[in-house]
Amino acid sequence: MPPVLLARPNRGVFGGDEPMPGLSLLLSAANGYDSNVLAGQQGGGGFPLRRDQLPGNFGEGNGTLRYLLQRNQTEINVLGSSHLRYYPGLDAPASYSHSGSIDAQFAGGRRWLFNARQAASYASYNRLVFIPRGPNLPGFDAPAIGPITNPAMVDADTALDTGVLSRNNLSLESEFSAIQTLSRRDTIAYYGLRHRTETGFERRPLVVTGGGATYRRQLTRYGALRAGYGYTVADYHRVPPDILRMHVLDTGYEYLRPLSFSRRTTIGVTTGAQAFDRRGTTIYRALVSANVAHEIGRTWEVIAFYDRGGQYADIVDEPVYADTVRFHGDGLIGGQRLALSLDASYSNGRLTYTLNQNQVVTYLGSARLQWAFNEHWRLEGIYSYYQYEFGSDVPLPPGLLPNVSRQSVRVGLSFWLPIITSRGARGPR
Repeated sequence: MPPVLLARPNRGVFGGDEPMPGLSLLLSAANGYDSNVLAGQQGGGGFPLRRDQLPGNFGEGNGTLRYLLQRNQTEINVLGSSHLRYYPGLDAPASYSHSGSIDAQFAGGRRWLFNARQAASYASYNRLVFIPRGPNLPGFDAPAIGPITNPAMVDADTALDTGVLSRNNLSLESEFSAIQTLSRRDTIAYYGLRHRTETGFERRPLVVTGGGATYRRQLTRYGALRAGYGYTVADYHRVPPDILRMHVLDTGYEYLRPLSFSRRTTIGVTTGAQAFDRRGTTIYRALVSANVAHEIGRTWEVIAFYDRGGQYADIVDEPVYADTVRFHGDGLIGGQRLALSLDASYSNGRLTYTLNQNQVVTYLGSARLQWAFNEHWRLEGIYSYYQYEFGSDVPLPPGLLPNVSRQSVRVGLSFWLPIITSRGARGPR
């Protein structure tokens, strides 16, 4: 089950932390220091491969334009963002990323809830990103086949800290889901997805398409029975063709309840199974997801999440079966102006078909401290740590080193401007 963030209105002063109905602009600029500015530049752009670390300073800027429409049971969220980081003295001095997305949620009568998402991104670097087993959509209630986020897949403003290869990356994502309410106890969730990622000089994409459905029966106050099936096909665009099929059996018992000694603590567990089919060879694996969420006072929350399962990776040409642990905590310190957020994750997996030294390990940690001057201006400091390790038998793209670690720290200013505000939304004070 993916961690469900506790619903809580933002009590901070800075308005850019929460989506507001209407049109708004968020601008930020920062200076920082990176212990390994070559982590995203090794062997890229025709430059020689360097295996040493090169520390250095950088400057960066980011602009995000958001439009949010909320009306009755309909919500439409349109987002566009561009990010540029400049490294003085490098042969390839700049890294950039551009992205756009549109998310829509709407009801179809009293028994149907629909979600749809279309997103595209283009960047000058690659990251180690996993494609989720199911749709990553707000309101989608299908834990065992729900979204699985790679530890390296972080917010856009920290994505450059996890770049692993300086080669252009194009990504297109289409996702759709629907929830049908049959009765007070019975629901069916449907989903479909198509992800296409194109990396490197060869322009050989990975295309994943699939869909599925899950029936859920609430048996007790805290327990539910699940029975479902998901199917995806991954095309690695090789010659001869290389197609991999993944079957997900979403069958098992779902348990979600507050603990008796602490009503602010909630635990959840789901189970399932996977089968991978490639070139006539089928491999079976278990699926397990669990999370613990705890509220601290009125302004803090902490979440721990564990997942065991297989996922497609856009850099490695076969699925990775991994154990992943994540932690997230955030809240306000001494009032409404100072906010702290902490994130950490660890993933340890192995390639499904490659034998011997095929391990894939990633580490990620970050801390963000933010001080709001008022609703429009914010000062923030961010520390980030990232490391990945590949086994000696893992087939890697040319120029991608098997072991890379990097740390970065930066300080910057953010400015939030509500351009058009809807009725009832907070505007300039």
